[in-house]
Amino acid sequence: MRADLNNLPEIFTLKEALKLGLTPYILAKSVSDGFLEKIDRGIYRKNADEDLGEWTSLVLASKKIEHQNAVCLLSALVYHKLTEAIPHTVWLLVDFNVRSKRPGISLFRRRDAKWSIGIIKDGPLLVTDVERSLVESLVFKNKVGYNEAFYALKKALDKKRPLTSVAKIMERAKQLQCEHLIHKSLEPFIYE
Repeated sequence: MRADLNNLPEIFTLKEALKLGLTPYILAKSVSDGFLEKIDRGIYRKNADEDLGEWTSLVLASKKIEHQNAVCLLSALVYHKLTEAIPHTVWLLVDFNVRSKRPGISLFRRRDAKWSIGIIKDGPLLVTDVERSLVESLVFKNKVGYNEAFYALKKALDKKRPLTSVAKIMERAKQLQCEHLIHKSLEPFIYE
């Protein structure tokens, strides 16, 4: 039984455990014996001593969607500490055919999600990097809010402690094929 548990990621779903041949009884026994912790309905983790940190809600939302996903838009801006907003929902980038009605999760469905561009891995999470988060927030201001998108851009380009540069943001926008959509928003920073 312990060998089967070792084949699972640190945080896993019931579905992932069943694929490896574990039964609900074995999982329940492992939880009662202290080998596993049940952290939400159908979501378990192996090392209960480790704290999930401040991103627990992001990790749980990511695991609840059983398809490839990455934290994006306003949730990514929060992750990178580029906004003061407290989102009511976790935004996840997913392929266009993925659907979910889970409360507290909003899907940013894309036909071509470009998984190889601007996505970083942080433990069990995939998150859009600073540049991609800014680009998508500026392009999809209707989802984030114009003020939040511009505030995040201003904070990321702060002269005292810049997290990125206009050149890096434009490069990411070119990779995502939307540089023409953000050029106007970047103009005040280009000519500073």
